Amino acid sequence: MSDPQGVPTNDPWAPQSSSSQNPSQGSVPSTPQVPQTPQAHQPWGAPEQPAQPQQAQQPWGVPEQPAQPQQAQQPWGAPEQPAQPQQQWGAAPQPDAAWQGTQTQGGTAWTVAQPGIIPLRPLTVGELFNGAFQAVRVNPQTMFGFAFAIMAVVGLVQAFFASSSTSSLTRALSSGDANDLVYSLGSSMGSFVTSGLTLLATAFLSGMLALTVWDAVLGRKSSPADAWHRFSPRFVPVLLATLLIGIIEFVAIVVVLLVFMIPFILVVVNAASARSYDSASAGIGGAFAIIFLMIVALIVIACFLTVKFAFTSSAVVLEGLGPVDAMKRSWSLSKGSFWRILGRIWLIGIVTGLISAVLGGIVGAILGVGAAAADSVGLLVAFSAFLSALLSAVVIPVQSSFYTLMYLDERMRKENLAPMIAQEASRA
Repeated sequence: MSDPQGVPTNDPWAPQSSSSQNPSQGSVPSTPQVPQTPQAHQPWGAPEQPAQPQQAQQPWGVPEQPAQPQQAQQPWGAPEQPAQPQQQWGAAPQPDAAWQGTQTQGGTAWTVAQPGIIPLRPLTVGELFNGAFQAVRVNPQTMFGFAFAIMAVVGLVQAFFASSSTSSLTRALSSGDANDLVYSLGSSMGSFVTSGLTLLATAFLSGMLALTVWDAVLGRKSSPADAWHRFSPRFVPVLLATLLIGIIEFVAIVVVLLVFMIPFILVVVNAASARSYDSASAGIGGAFAIIFLMIVALIVIACFLTVKFAFTSSAVVLEGLGPVDAMKRSWSLSKGSFWRILGRIWLIGIVTGLISAVLGGIVGAILGVGAAAADSVGLLVAFSAFLSALLSAVVIPVQSSFYTLMYLDERMRKENLAPMIAQEASRA
């Protein structure tokens, strides 16, 4: 926002100075008439006329005249107007500024404005984690309320498919009925449905919670109703962006599999048809090497796409962009910061994984105690699937908050977003 305010102060600067010179230059042809009147009355105004000819002859003394019109025609604000936005965007001791300097005996001590959960400057890894947990702590009703509500629905769907599939498979194994086996396999396809539903729920929560984190950065607190009211117009763009990213990732995985599976099949066929042990063992070793390279390629592709599209939901919600524009925006923000973003994504993945492991161990212990009293295996599996979905509701708010703060950090580093956040926070 510094540009919109910087342009009005700078653009009038050049036109006004040039326009101020043009009137003076335009009046130059009329100024020779002024010396004629002083020459006629010069005997009466000898002490005063030398000053008047200097003013009349001033068109030939251009170094002084441009300074007078500039000061007069720039409503005494040309030197000060650029300074006022600069104070608003960078140096005012109010919340309008992101940085504040105070004079000390040793020099200037700089402090950073912090209206909310993070300081308004490029963030460290520790500040990102602290801000993510602070965002959850200051507004747990909104952060966890939506997460538990959405993931409870996902958990019920998962529980239904898991229970029906397990029960059908148990009956098929005990009775040998092929119909139950087919039904069991069909119910297993529900895992793909639940996976897609989980993906959409995660995208929904990441977009919804981005607004809540933004409010926490500004030092505000949004209610669930207010967050939904602001997010509802961006719901469809977030889902479309998530589907587009899913399609791109699926196509990339298929391409990698085709690239590596074709030579893998050829190597396996040659190894099977080899007449010597050495040739067969070499073919098997080549097949394992191809599988290893394929796994590495899949990991590289996954990491690359994850980094490049990490800020898509935040761009859709906080900048009001469409799905494609938000993906382009995320791609451009990640330029020059790939390894920093990737490292931070790995760290938050490790932290959330540890949290999930601890909570999963607790749930596993509970299920282990209830397994002895359970009459139906399908019921136990359904309950386990439902609790797993609820556990993800604890992790998703922290992860979404971390991603949103990474997005704001990249913008503060590359686009000087901190002054705009400070000015927006001062309006609260």
